[in-house]
Amino acid sequence: PSQYFPTGSRITLNLAPPPFRAMIPPLLLALVLPSSESRVISVFYASRHGTRAPNPIVEDICPGLKPTLDRFKDIGIAPAGVTGNGLREMYSVGVYARERYIKEAGLLSKYFDPREIKFVAAEEDRTLQSAATMGQAMYAGPRGFEGYREPIPVAVNGTAGRDDLGEVRKATCAPQLLQDTSKWDKKYGKELMEKHKDIIDDLSHMCKANLRLSLQYTDGMENMGDAIKDVTDAMMFAVRENFPLQFNKTMYADARRLALAQLYGRLYFTKEQQNYMVGLFPEVMLNELQAGVDHLEGRHLMYGYHGHRELLYALATFFQVSFEFPGLGFQKHGIPSGTTLFFELHKLNETEAIQENVQEGAGDYVRLVVFSPCANVTLTIKGNADILCKAKAYRFGFNPHSDYISFAKFRSYIEDRLNFIGSYRDLCPLGPKIASKPQHPHSRKIVKVEDVDLAGWDLVSAGVFITLGAVLAGILLCILAPWSRCCFRRLL
Repeated sequence: PSQYFPTGSRITLNLAPPPFRAMIPPLLLALVLPSSESRVISVFYASRHGTRAPNPIVEDICPGLKPTLDRFKDIGIAPAGVTGNGLREMYSVGVYARERYIKEAGLLSKYFDPREIKFVAAEEDRTLQSAATMGQAMYAGPRGFEGYREPIPVAVNGTAGRDDLGEVRKATCAPQLLQDTSKWDKKYGKELMEKHKDIIDDLSHMCKANLRLSLQYTDGMENMGDAIKDVTDAMMFAVRENFPLQFNKTMYADARRLALAQLYGRLYFTKEQQNYMVGLFPEVMLNELQAGVDHLEGRHLMYGYHGHRELLYALATFFQVSFEFPGLGFQKHGIPSGTTLFFELHKLNETEAIQENVQEGAGDYVRLVVFSPCANVTLTIKGNADILCKAKAYRFGFNPHSDYISFAKFRSYIEDRLNFIGSYRDLCPLGPKIASKPQHPHSRKIVKVEDVDLAGWDLVSAGVFITLGAVLAGILLCILAPWSRCCFRRLL
C-alpha cells in the first residue's frame, strides 16, 4: 500500500471560514481525506458491519469466557447483534462519506435521493443495521434538542433469497466450498493446527474446555478452526468494546493470527477459490462504473454493499491487495469491523495524470480508498460519532506504481482473470445448496391447500356439496329473516 496519500493529495479539510475555525473540534480539523482535485464521477463500495456481540455458540465451546459474554448481555445486545460502539463505527463511515462525496467532491446531493445512491445489505440484522446507520450519518437532518439528529427514511435493500453478490459462499458456491475446505483441512489445516498446538492449549485452558473436542458437543461447527475463530472473535469484540480483559494480550494476538491463517487457507487457498469467493461483485461493479464512464442517465452515483469480512478478504486476494491496520489483533491482512472499501471512479486531466504518475494521460481512472474506524476514537465519543480516523489509498498488486489505474486496465484485469480462471458460475458446477429456513417455535403454521387430506373426495363431489350448502343457507336465511313471507312468495 501507499503512504497516507502521496505528496499533493494530503489535505486538511476547511470546514468553515477562518473566523469560525476555532469553534470546530481539533480532531475534526485534523481530518485527512483524499484530494478532490480530480473529479469523482462514481463510487462502488463494500463494507463490513460494525462491532457485534459474539456468536451464541461461544457459550458452549468456551464457558471460561462467560464473564465477557455476560457483559454483552448486560448492555442489552442480542446474540451477534451490533453493539453501540459498532453503530458509532458505522456512523463514522457515513460521516466520512458525507464529507468526502457530498461536501468535498460534490458527487451526491445534500439530501437523500434513492435515484443517486443504492444501499444493499446481506439480509441479516447486523448488516442491515450497519447500512442504515451509515445512511443516517450521510443524510440525517440538522442537530436539534440536545444535539439529537432528526432521522430520515434511508432505503436499504436486503438481498432476499440467494445472495451471489456478497455471500456466494452460502449460496451458489456452498457445495464447492465445502469440498475445497475439506481438502485443505485434511492436509494443510491439520499441519497448521499441529504446528500451533501450544496456542490451542492456551485457548483451551482459558475456555475451561478442550477446543479439540468442540465438534463432538456442538452443532454447526465444521472444524476446530471455526471454534478458534469464534472464540477469538469474542475476544476481539471485547477489545473493541474496551471491556476489562480476562485474557493475556499476547495469547490473544497469537490466537488471532492463527485464526486468520486458518480462515485465509480454507477460503482463499487456490486461485479458483479467490475467483468464486467474490461472486457477482466484480461484474456488478464494472457495470456500475462503466455507466459512470458512459455518463448514462439514471445511473447510480454511489452503490454500496454491506456484508461480512469474507467478501472483503476475497476482494483483497482477487485484486492483490495487502491490508495493514494498526492495533491489537489486526496484523497483516486482518480487517477491523466497519472497514469499508471505496472503489472510486475519477476523471483526470493531463496535469493530474502527470502528478499521479500515470502513463495513459487524461481519462477515467479507478482508485481504491479504504476507511476503517479507530476503536480508540469511537470509545471516546460523547453522544455522536463526528470524529474520524484517516482514510488510506491502497495500490492494486497488478498496478504498483500509482494509486490510480486506468479504467480500461482495471476492466481488462477483471475480465481476463474471470475468463482465464473462471467466474463463480464456471467454478461452482454443483449449484446452490438450498435449505429451508427453520421455523420460529412460536410462529403459526400456514396450511396449504395441497396439504389438506380430502379423504378421497374428488372435485365433483366437493362442488356438489358446496352448491347444496349454499342453497340450504339461503332457505334458512329466508325463514329467520323478518321478510320471510316475501321470500316464500317468491320461492313459490
